[in-house]
Formats: sequence, structure tokens, C-alpha cells
Amino acid sequence: MVLRKLGLSTVVSADADIVYEAIDLRLKEAHRLGIVWRKVDTLPLSFTVSAGVNSASASVDIQFPISLHIVDNSQDEPVEIISPPKYAAIMDKTETGLPTMAVWDRSAKFTFWPVPLSNTTAKLTYERIHDDTSAGAVIDSDVAMLRWWKDIIAYDIADDFGVEEAKINRLAQESIRAEINIRKLNVLRVDYEPVAVDDFDNLRFQNETDYGR
Repeated sequence: MVLRKLGLSTVVSADADIVYEAIDLRLKEAHRLGIVWRKVDTLPLSFTVSAGVNSASASVDIQFPISLHIVDNSQDEPVEIISPPKYAAIMDKTETGLPTMAVWDRSAKFTFWPVPLSNTTAKLTYERIHDDTSAGAVIDSDVAMLRWWKDIIAYDIADDFGVEEAKINRLAQESIRAEINIRKLNVLRVDYEPVAVDDFDNLRFQNETDYGR
């Protein structure tokens, strides 16, 4: 679809590779901008936290951590995920005890405070990085967004295929509109809950008071 939009009637593997690369780059960027559907597993990821060690590795596919808990005598105790400045402000980083805070290094590692006294388990709920695109595989995004990804990717690779400037300007505008529509598709939607009205006389009086009827 992308290459047809650019005017190519035949596709070779090298052309497809350019498209796949552009999709991967856009997905990674767009996900951090918060415009792509969320990838959150139902069950938290469990990883080991060792006694006397202030850091532990969870998973390399973390896009954003959502919540973190530490197991204490079979109970899951919440751990606040803090910013690097807040962690830097802790005066005694060697203090020991049940961890109550952790700072994420934006990869896989979490540094805990206080330092745990015994071996335990941490449980992390997180948003995952999107999978890279590969030949013959569906793009790792909501199916409803594919039409708009086509416009964005076509603009991204227009220079690679020598598209004339006038058409690139049109593709740029279509790309902006496509991003807006992807944002719309990502908006959380829920059913309206029923509203019970028990006293119609009081409701009518309130409306007359509010609107001067």
C-alpha cells in the first residue's frame, strides 16, 4: 500500500526493507509520544531481587513501567517508581530494609531503596515496546490504524524514492492528518453508565433553578 501510494508498480525486496525500517522507527517513536495502542500483559512480570544488592533487571522490552510491587512474606507491597532526581536526593542510599522506592534506568534495570535485606521477588506491570516489522507479518499496531500508517510511512520514505517536491508537500499534509486520526483511534472509549432518576419533581425543580425556566 505504501509503495503503490508512491507510484511503484513492482516491488523488490530492497524496497520492502526500506518500508519495514520506516515502520519500525515510527512505531518506536509514536509509542513514546503516546499515540499508539497499549501493549500491557494481564499478569505482572516477576523478577528476582537479591539481598544486599540495590538493583535488579526486569526485561529489555519495557516502554513504560506502570506499577511495581515487592513480595514481603507472600504479600505484594507497593513500590513507588521515582525519578532520577528524586533518587539522587536520597542521602543514605545504602540504608537497608523493605524497598519502598525504585528508579528505572529506561532499559531493564531498577535500582531499589532501601536495599533489600533478603532475597525476594519484584512484580512489574509495564507497557511493552512494539515488535519490529518483518516480511509477511502484520504490523504491530491496531488494525484500525493501518490505513493511516500507510500515509505516514509514505511521507517518511518519499525522499528514498525520489518523489517530486510537490507530491512530498501533499504527503506531508496527509501524514499530519493521519497522526491526528491515529490519536483519535487511541482514545479510551467506554459505554455510558445508566443514570437512575428517583425523584423527577426534584430534578425538574433543579433544572428550572439552574437554567431559569
